[in-house]
Amino acid sequence: MKPSAPDRKVVLLTGGSGQIGTAFCGRFATTYDIVAVRHRRPLKVATQLQQFVDPFAHEAEDTEANRVFEITADLREDAEVARVVEVALARFGQIDVLVNTIGAFDRGTNLLGAALSRAPDLFTLNALVPTAVAVRVALDFWRHHDLDNAARNRVVVNLSAAASVDAADRTWGATFGATKAAQNMLSLRMAEELRPFNVRVVTVAPAPVPEIVTPARVVSAIGSLIEGDETGSLLLMWDEEDELV
Repeated sequence: MKPSAPDRKVVLLTGGSGQIGTAFCGRFATTYDIVAVRHRRPLKVATQLQQFVDPFAHEAEDTEANRVFEITADLREDAEVARVVEVALARFGQIDVLVNTIGAFDRGTNLLGAALSRAPDLFTLNALVPTAVAVRVALDFWRHHDLDNAARNRVVVNLSAAASVDAADRTWGATFGATKAAQNMLSLRMAEELRPFNVRVVTVAPAPVPEIVTPARVVSAIGSLIEGDETGSLLLMWDEEDELV
């Protein structure tokens, strides 16, 4: 086990190879110990398995302390969810933050078209998997550490979408918004169930990324929610302003 520094939070990040996951690692690898879970696509950041070198740098940069810890897993499998949490705890001894950026998209598919054929996969990846990971961390770790949870301000941050509350948003397919609305409701319930353990649950729901909201802006919002005190809240990110509901 490699314990985290006392003042350095351990973040379990799902969807680590997506655009938000990649941006999160790039922004916070020097701030947090990040355990990034990816499936098929490789991570685009330095990890224990790969290192990026600037050939024009005068001196090689020591990135050992800031490398992301990479885990490859298919989180649709319950056994894989359990393994990821077990490995993260074995590596760092704790999980302070769960950031769920895992998800799937369905761009522009109508209900009268092929939208329903993709609905089971979308509901699994957008709503059920993030919830399953949070449940596993809670059962395996957080429920035994309520005092530490409060002291370290432990939190789940789920990535949703503004389409979950705005039916007029036709950027994504017909079932995408429904799956993200389901995630919102599961997050609200999770906030209530984790409250006795002093663990917060918040959701960030941006307008289409990167067309309207940049990945950097989303990542900044996630960082603010990690360090904040909100729970059971949804941060809607529109084109120019944010709305906490």
